[in-house]
Amino acid sequence: MWKFKFLLFGIIIAIQVKANDVKFLKGNIISVDNSTPVILNPENLTSLNYNEKEKETTEIFERVKNLPVIIKHRVKYFPDYIREIWHIYNPDNKKHKYRLILALWGIGDSVYIPGYGTLNTQKKINILAKYIVFYSSEKKENDGIYVFSEKINLIDAKKFKNIAMQISGVFEITLPQQTSIFFSSYFSNKIKKKEKNFEKIYSDFAKKIIENGDTLTQIFPEEKINSYKIGQNICINLKLKNNGILKEEREFDFKITQPGPWGSEFSVYNIRKKVIIPANKEITLPFRYKIPKNFHGQHRILISNGIEEISTIFFVSSPFEVKFEIPENVKQKERFYVKVTIRNALEREIKKIKVKIKLPNDFSTNDSLIKKIDRLLPGESKKLSWYVEATDFEYGYAPFTIYIDSEDGIKDIKQTYTNVLRLPELTIYPSSPEKVKMNFPFILKVRIENEGDLKINNVSIKISLPEGVKTPDNLIKSIGDIEGGKSKIVEWKIIPEREDGFWINLSANDGSKKYSADSTIFIKVEKTKRRYAVIVPYGLEKDKKWKEVVLKLKKKYSAKVFRYKDLSEIKNKVAGYHPYYVCFVQKPDCCSREFVKNVIRFMEKLDSDPYDDGVWAILTGYTADDALKIVEAEPLKVKRHLSHIGGGWLEWFREGVSFCEIRKYHKTIKRKGEKPEVVKGPGDTTEEWVREVNSNKVDIISTSGHAREYVWEMGYGYKSGRVVPAGGGKLKAISSKGKVYLIKTSNPKIYYSPGNCLIANIPKNFLDCLCLSWIHNGCYNFFGHIDSQRKWCTAWGIAEYFFKLQDTYTFAEAVHVNRISARYVADNYKKGFEKSSWYRCLHITVLYGDPGWEAKMERVRPPLYGFKFDVKDLEGKKKGILAVKFNYDCKINHRNLPVFLLPYQIYDWEIKKSNNKVVIGDDFVLFDVLNKEFKKGDELKVEFNFRIKGG
Repeated sequence: MWKFKFLLFGIIIAIQVKANDVKFLKGNIISVDNSTPVILNPENLTSLNYNEKEKETTEIFERVKNLPVIIKHRVKYFPDYIREIWHIYNPDNKKHKYRLILALWGIGDSVYIPGYGTLNTQKKINILAKYIVFYSSEKKENDGIYVFSEKINLIDAKKFKNIAMQISGVFEITLPQQTSIFFSSYFSNKIKKKEKNFEKIYSDFAKKIIENGDTLTQIFPEEKINSYKIGQNICINLKLKNNGILKEEREFDFKITQPGPWGSEFSVYNIRKKVIIPANKEITLPFRYKIPKNFHGQHRILISNGIEEISTIFFVSSPFEVKFEIPENVKQKERFYVKVTIRNALEREIKKIKVKIKLPNDFSTNDSLIKKIDRLLPGESKKLSWYVEATDFEYGYAPFTIYIDSEDGIKDIKQTYTNVLRLPELTIYPSSPEKVKMNFPFILKVRIENEGDLKINNVSIKISLPEGVKTPDNLIKSIGDIEGGKSKIVEWKIIPEREDGFWINLSANDGSKKYSADSTIFIKVEKTKRRYAVIVPYGLEKDKKWKEVVLKLKKKYSAKVFRYKDLSEIKNKVAGYHPYYVCFVQKPDCCSREFVKNVIRFMEKLDSDPYDDGVWAILTGYTADDALKIVEAEPLKVKRHLSHIGGGWLEWFREGVSFCEIRKYHKTIKRKGEKPEVVKGPGDTTEEWVREVNSNKVDIISTSGHAREYVWEMGYGYKSGRVVPAGGGKLKAISSKGKVYLIKTSNPKIYYSPGNCLIANIPKNFLDCLCLSWIHNGCYNFFGHIDSQRKWCTAWGIAEYFFKLQDTYTFAEAVHVNRISARYVADNYKKGFEKSSWYRCLHITVLYGDPGWEAKMERVRPPLYGFKFDVKDLEGKKKGILAVKFNYDCKINHRNLPVFLLPYQIYDWEIKKSNNKVVIGDDFVLFDVLNKEFKKGDELKVEFNFRIKGG
């Protein structure tokens, strides 16, 4: 059977038996109404299936290249021959002429094709023939092509030496709408006795076909099937034509269907008839049917002989003519009439007619849904109406369905629809660049759309901007009328004067204030790219892990790497780079007290002033992996505080817990949206403190009390537990009674130790110290002392700049600002031992981590004071106007002088105006208002000119 597998895609193949040569030839083409022909090949195939059990291949071409035709091609393989069926279906709603060019081919000695084509050995058409047979014989008298056919004109007939013939046939038929027809062919490949004449060859093959259960009978339905009426007796005749030499006894299924839901069909009539068709004869088989009373509309006739199937449609006219009177469009909530005129289209009286209306979803009426008509004479009409109300939220297509029933079972269904117009509805769609820059204007584009179907008159829109954002345009803009389904665009020029993102609120309404809309848009401010210096000792990058830390820092911040043997070697190079951030990467066993002090001196002496010249930190870790995690950390919003210092500044946090290190049983809690509450705490805080830190919800830890490199004592004025390293970078807490609690925490957080001695010192060859262990447990910023602490300490000022200024500074920036303020206070206001203590504190405190880590407070209330910095271009310079506005009544002390951190380093500055004493440095502006009291709303202001270093 391999010889017939090339039928799968309808490709004409000639096989040379002796040379085993295969040629692919053109054939199997469909065209409709003389349109462009389409080749029935795999590109146009919809589905292909091979039934192994039945040995049958089915390929379907569904609406080939959008032509109104569906073709089903079935090929079944028998031991001695092949049956090929072509089924053409017109799915369109009008009549079409179809022209199918197909291959008539053969293999071996002979091929038999019943019913189609005509060609003889002289290539003359014989229109009386019913079959074609072509074969090659060794005997010359039988050598040639024998063709017998009826309805196909054969084209492109070719003869090949010593092989079978191939011929292309043209089949043409016109099909009414939704009608189908089939035709079949049989192909033999075995001829035992080549001396047989044609009649014998044909006779034997035809007999074999019939004995095998196949058929040589064609089905032709009535060419014209009329439209019928309810109750009418109809007769549909089938023409059955036997093309064979044997009589055939066949069973014919006659089925009538009508449409069902979702495109389905269901049977309303089904009958089977058995008939004998004499050989080479044509008979008529009638099917009689009475149209039922409730049977109207389009119906399909399906006729099958078990092998082939044809179909056509007929129509049953409606018993009622129904005319609707309904508005084409209605408004939401509008009331209107649905009027119906019902006419009896039958030739007899119809009694007790019941008419029921089905309303669209959520439509309502106070009328009865069912109305009655006593009787309708033939041709008589009656009018009915319903007063209905449109829904207030449905819109668009709204169908109304009428169900008609009568005493004697005559039924009908009719439908119409109206379009519900939406009431006016304003919607605002704002859009902006994905990111904007501080002090750079951008365009906020706003589309105001009327999503209803009716016009809105005299529309205006208002924009509301937050503090630190301005526009030169009018806040309120009039945009006039907006038609239904239309929109208008307005634009504002927006100038952000703040570094953080912000919300813009928009509101629109019409002149009557009846229709309105609100919208918001969040504007993300792109931070000014600040110079980042990475300071690395020679030799560190020989370690692959630490080299990876340096490379990731460089990539993350587009940083410049400075390598050194001695820090003094690179002082001028780093100073000339003018970095905003400076990160000293160092292995933990090299982070000695002396190294930290060298870093502090290095940062103080980059230029001639006494202040640190950049936000700096030392990046290290228990392992290089810890340092990698710090570099890869996402920005942190500080929400929850765990403190062991008095009240823990909790009024500035969203939530948190604080245990007092001095007063026993003193505990403060802060819940979201509530004020801090002082409650009775435990006598030993160890268990509760560990439970809180192990929750992995703490964003910052602050501690005070006695400490050394390897122990923090939780109580200062009373006996409590202690925290110690547990080895391998782990930590544990031990209560005053000796109970051990393992500390298991990994979330990114800050450790702020303003009140502990030695806690930040990393002794050489002592990796299991508190500092490195906390870094290993997620403290990506760790601040503390590397030596013993004195009474006068600058470290407490960090809380003033980080907690009380809310999201003004990152933690690293707050440390830097505090060092600037503390140095200024020490230089100008401290004396004697207190002054030396302040100096000492500045040289024994350190921040470990990435100075560029975006760790900021979540704003839960206005900051103690806020900054507004406006920069304008002058000729060759910049003009800066800086204002400080107080949000509370307060008195400035020696730990909270207002210090504004500039976004870049400056030089050649000159103060033009100021209402208070101001000090300007390379990267800051400090207001010297020590011991002054301010009321809420008071402002400090300075105007100065400057140039930017490195740009």
